[in-house]
Amino acid sequence: MRLRPILGMDLDYNTKKGLLMHRVYGAEIQMDIAHHVSIWGSIRDNSWSGNGLNETYYNSAAYYDPRSKTMGARITQPGYLNDLAGVQYKEANYGGDFSDSRGGISLYAWWGSIGVQRERVAWGDAQHCSNILSAHNPAVPMVTLQLTPCKWFQFDYFHAWLVSNVIDSTYWYIEQQTETSTQREYRPANKFMAANMFTFMPCKYIQFGIGNSIVYAERNVQAAYFIPIAFYKSLDHRLLQRSPFVRPII
Repeated sequence: MRLRPILGMDLDYNTKKGLLMHRVYGAEIQMDIAHHVSIWGSIRDNSWSGNGLNETYYNSAAYYDPRSKTMGARITQPGYLNDLAGVQYKEANYGGDFSDSRGGISLYAWWGSIGVQRERVAWGDAQHCSNILSAHNPAVPMVTLQLTPCKWFQFDYFHAWLVSNVIDSTYWYIEQQTETSTQREYRPANKFMAANMFTFMPCKYIQFGIGNSIVYAERNVQAAYFIPIAFYKSLDHRLLQRSPFVRPII
């Protein structure tokens, strides 16, 4: 087992955007049990600040959110390309902050692993960032499977629980009720993702990959998408059949 602190800072500067500073601190833990069980976790507090993110430089009023009544989106929707993480920032005049908690447990052997974790997903490789799954998305809880039965082949699969940020107007409960009023609390719509990837490595510096993915929104998880090697678009065609007694409005 090991426990270590995290303390870091990144500084980016150019003459047009000025200085952009990223500060992070926290701690992480990692344990290995009997060479077949891996447990890990981390907490990181991130803070972004800089001339290109403050209110005097960036017109936050153009991104006013009437629901939360905040001048948001200076970081989540900046006016230039960047490598900032896509998360729910707590924005302030200087920039923004977010807390990142990740971890999981995995059963592993020489031929593969299966686990439950909350992590960012990175599939693919590139000089700037991956163009399949870039790891810039927020960490999400998921079930994972990885198989490496030989040196030239690897199989990856995950089923993740996403955050939709979309209110389901039919999915609510009563928070408070009096004789004259009723307060309803609406739940967000559920959203899930499943993906697989078959990777072939004929030689040291060449890899070929093929796979598919699906993002679906149901009240509950769909068992068909837990099939690791399935072609999900074909499954989706059969799972969303219309009732023969329902006539569409023209």
